Amino acid sequence: MSSNTLGGIQLGGSNDNWIIRNVMSNNTGYGVEIVDFSNDNVIRQNDIIGDTGGISLDESSGNSLYHNNFVDNVYQVAGVDFWLQENTWDNGREEGNYWSDYAGKDLKGDGIGDTGIPHLGVDYYPLMIPYILGDVNHDGTVNIIDVAIVAWSFNSYPGHSRWNLHADLNGDSSINILDIAMVASNFEKKWESFQN
Repeated sequence: MSSNTLGGIQLGGSNDNWIIRNVMSNNTGYGVEIVDFSNDNVIRQNDIIGDTGGISLDESSGNSLYHNNFVDNVYQVAGVDFWLQENTWDNGREEGNYWSDYAGKDLKGDGIGDTGIPHLGVDYYPLMIPYILGDVNHDGTVNIIDVAIVAWSFNSYPGHSRWNLHADLNGDSSINILDIAMVASNFEKKWESFQN
């Protein structure tokens, strides 16, 4: 969805939707606008680039927003503070969203910002580089290192000595063949390669 005067995706009074893997760019309105008691929606793995507004949440709560790339929007996020804070801005495993205006530092070297948080008052786990499905170590490329991390953690689960929460790509609390398939399907991809 590109160059629309009304913006990209809009939800009004709509619950339990999944907005996944979309590119919203150069829209006059918001890339994603969630209003009028649109609750319990999942917004993830979207590229929201160069819009007047990245995302707006107004009179809506219980929404889950993570692994989105907010790049060079005039306003990255908008909405009444109360409503913004009534939503979840990470995947529950310490991974939030990428924000091109985030200037904090990654003190642990895990690809997730540790200073200047919560970014924009909402994201406690901002990603240091754009999100790519399968990029387990958050270095910007899906490669053999990501395969090795998932392979080493294979058949592990929370509490297991080899458990790595970042290798659980589908969030089922088990590192299995599905996680390896996600890495394999995006092998050698970089974030720039997703842009048209």
